[in-house]
Amino acid sequence: MNRRGTRSALVALVLATAVSVSFTAAAEPRPADTAPKAQVRAAGPDAAVLKRQHVLDELANRITLNKAEDRRHELPGFAGLVVDPDDGVLRLYWKGVVPRKVRSVAASAPAGTRVEFLPARHSAAEVVAGREKIVTATKAGRRVLAGDADWHTLTVAPDGSGLPLAYEPEQGLSTQRTRATSAALETSAEQVTGVSVSVSTEPRPQATGRQNDTSPWWGGAAIISSVKPMGCSTAFAVRLKTGRPGLLTAAHCGDWGGFTDPTGEIVGGVGAAKLDRDTTVIDVGTTSGTVAGRYYDGPWTTSDSKSIVRADYNNNGDYVCTSGAMSGVHCNLRIYADNSYVHLDNGQFVSPVIKAARTDMSNVSHALGDSGGPVVTTADGTYGPRMAARGIISAGIGGPVVCVPGETRNPSTRCFGEVGYVAIRRVLADFELTLVTD
Repeated sequence: MNRRGTRSALVALVLATAVSVSFTAAAEPRPADTAPKAQVRAAGPDAAVLKRQHVLDELANRITLNKAEDRRHELPGFAGLVVDPDDGVLRLYWKGVVPRKVRSVAASAPAGTRVEFLPARHSAAEVVAGREKIVTATKAGRRVLAGDADWHTLTVAPDGSGLPLAYEPEQGLSTQRTRATSAALETSAEQVTGVSVSVSTEPRPQATGRQNDTSPWWGGAAIISSVKPMGCSTAFAVRLKTGRPGLLTAAHCGDWGGFTDPTGEIVGGVGAAKLDRDTTVIDVGTTSGTVAGRYYDGPWTTSDSKSIVRADYNNNGDYVCTSGAMSGVHCNLRIYADNSYVHLDNGQFVSPVIKAARTDMSNVSHALGDSGGPVVTTADGTYGPRMAARGIISAGIGGPVVCVPGETRNPSTRCFGEVGYVAIRRVLADFELTLVTD
């Protein structure tokens, strides 16, 4: 088997065209003391790229019947897809004969875009079924994989090639011993799952737990748990099924008790939480507070904001932005895995996790303290005032990278080049919530 680094292979598959992207400065004004480099990093790809992404995402949603990221495997033969907005191509991987209805939708691609069909070794259903065998055994405390290490990430490869498995080797382990462990994991995982498995080594994803927000509360603001000594961020405003106002954040930031902002103002108490979605719903109605469908957009010092107008699904190849109270907004992040099962460093099992990587090596994806913050993208083909919700920041992927000096609230925080976040449409459905839009 090919033992090329799994994460590197996945990123290469999806990000191959990212180097051709051009960047534009953000349209909204920024504080005078903001460094020019920060303004560029807060901008999205150029308008033509975003317009094509918008069109290709609509095509992808039609082909997948608007199914959630972790339910597309229910489509017989479907293996995966990759959106390439730089070239205007939707690459669709399929095992077996592509249904006539799917080809009909593909044939309706607007001028300047097209759909390419590619054969897949495995269907997504086969890979998901195999992955579930490993997950179920691990949760039950049964070791079914050989080797001296535990997996932390299981991903459905977007091209139908199989199941990428990642684990963190023991510190100080020799190269020879690491290779032997990886080989044992790969062989046993293929025996258990019945699909092709590729193994890579990388640090276990880390749960990455605006300065003085006030009611009506927005996304991207700083919050502090009353029961955990950590600062996090808010994601999106919602309405609970009771009609009360709420805010979303990460469950590892606090799944009981309440939250305040850094000045001590009470935001609300925990209304509901699901650890396997790494999501907490803050009931703002407990304090008679209100919420608004906006999020902070810009450096961590900014008071600028943008509107949230809807919630969208995620597709491999899409460009997205993060926003957090510790490091502000980071754009030009590109999705390379849209259906991962992750075992965080705090012990939580979380799915479906979307993983996105920076395409600009002078940028970061987010920092510790941005957990719970919003992930967004274009709602209309522009990086303008109207944005679509994509997810809630959960984890740092692939280990820390160097932070950009002066661009984080706490200069000693840790930054990451890749982000793991939970899919917003799945969260809204699970909690029976309505997204508040502006």
